Amino acid sequence: MSDLVNAISGKDGSAVAGETTLEITEWTYEPSIAAPKYASNLTQGHKVAVAAVQDGSGTITCPVTASGLVLNLGEVVDLALYGPINVSLTALITSHPITVDVNDGNPTMIAYSFEPRSKPVFSAGSSS
Repeated sequence: MSDLVNAISGKDGSAVAGETTLEITEWTYEPSIAAPKYASNLTQGHKVAVAAVQDGSGTITCPVTASGLVLNLGEVVDLALYGPINVSLTALITSHPITVDVNDGNPTMIAYSFEPRSKPVFSAGSSS
């Protein structure tokens, strides 16, 4: 069977900050690692990468409501991100660019960027 037939949708994704379920249009989390390189007499003239400290970053995109900002810069929140893969972590809000609809001048979307403050926990999510 084709992987396209078995592709998993993110349509049921959600995000929870503390006790508040956020209204979101999408979320992302990109785990990464530092990969320092070294060369030695045993690496045959090439640098070799070594998996080092884990890191990551992500975004939560929310529509703006009458109450305005839901999360503030520098705020530390417990996030539970649900979708085909669930991610739970404590995160620091690092930026929140606002996308403005020039048709009527109202801010319409805020993309909160965050950095992890704890090791993320990954688990299987919904497959619908």
